[in-house]
Amino acid sequence: MRERLLIVGGSVRAAAMSARRAGFKPLAIDRFMDADLRHVCSNFRQYDDLRQLPQLARELPTADWMFTGPLENYPRLIGEIGMDRALLGCTAASLHRVRDPETLTTTLRQAGLQVPQFGSSLPVPGGWLRKPLLAAGGFGVERLESHQSNNHDTGRDRGAYYQEFISGSSVGATFIAANGQSILLGATEQLAGHSWGAAREFQYVGSVGPIALSDEQRGQLSKIGSCIAANFTFSGLFGVDAVVNDEGVWPVEVNPRYTASVEIHERALNVATIRWHVAACRHGQLPAVATCTPRQSALELHGKAIVYATKDTFIDARIHVGLAANHHEEADPILADIPMLGAQIKRGDPIATVFAHGKTLAETKERLRSQMDRLTHLVVHDD
Repeated sequence: MRERLLIVGGSVRAAAMSARRAGFKPLAIDRFMDADLRHVCSNFRQYDDLRQLPQLARELPTADWMFTGPLENYPRLIGEIGMDRALLGCTAASLHRVRDPETLTTTLRQAGLQVPQFGSSLPVPGGWLRKPLLAAGGFGVERLESHQSNNHDTGRDRGAYYQEFISGSSVGATFIAANGQSILLGATEQLAGHSWGAAREFQYVGSVGPIALSDEQRGQLSKIGSCIAANFTFSGLFGVDAVVNDEGVWPVEVNPRYTASVEIHERALNVATIRWHVAACRHGQLPAVATCTPRQSALELHGKAIVYATKDTFIDARIHVGLAANHHEEADPILADIPMLGAQIKRGDPIATVFAHGKTLAETKERLRSQMDRLTHLVVHDD
């Protein structure tokens, strides 16, 4: 009999599919409870309020558990759920420290790594980002100039902090940690902002990869991952969002959990990372580096992109049938996170996720845009 594994988060479909490929029987607690997640999980619950999570978890069968975003922002909930079942992932204590931007910035800087300037107010002139303390996926991030500080909250007690804006390419690096060590699984290019549909400027839309890294970039990312794993006692999968430019790699945020871009590596490498995640958390085992970091220039690239609603949308029978018709292969579908019949999608909320692959970044992005256009036309414009 397959071992059960409970996965809790805002959207757990990708992690649940990974768990099933790894030989587990996934259970789920999810905000959206999309139609395809119901096919993956034998037992599930849907939440409307994060405070419901501990009780919902108690209603499900005994199993170890892991979390996805945005639960990293709620260490107290992590601790409460963990009172009843074993956690596979970062502990509440680790989350408290790594999700504090001042602690993270200081730790990285003391390790000799370059990091953007940080402040609880705008300390010097220049370009800055105002970032919520409790956020995920780029929601609520604003671009500011220092002269705007009088029009914005400037205190950490107000639920936000300020980070220097660094120009360059946005990448997401994926790591696996155990026993104070980490290995780099790979990196993806992060897709974000207005150019990808209805998303806000810094809102996460998707990922394309695995991208090629120079030896210098790979070394810098590996050093960042090692610093985090050693100083915050991480276990299992985690991600680092970074900006890459001519000056090197600038880490801007740590995601101490299974991240959205993990799915890209799984498709490209034909692996089930949840198996590695569980081995790292339970036994302190890390996979072989050669397995995780392919250097083949001919490696096919994969991409995913979230289509956000441009207006309030009701998923009627016609739309639902049209979405289901595009969900061809259950193992690696071209469309996922399919809303249930009768779902009400608010403007700005995700409708579904599309996938594409190609030989180059440009080709993969173009195919993603085409898939996004088709989905938007089906849901928004057809009457």
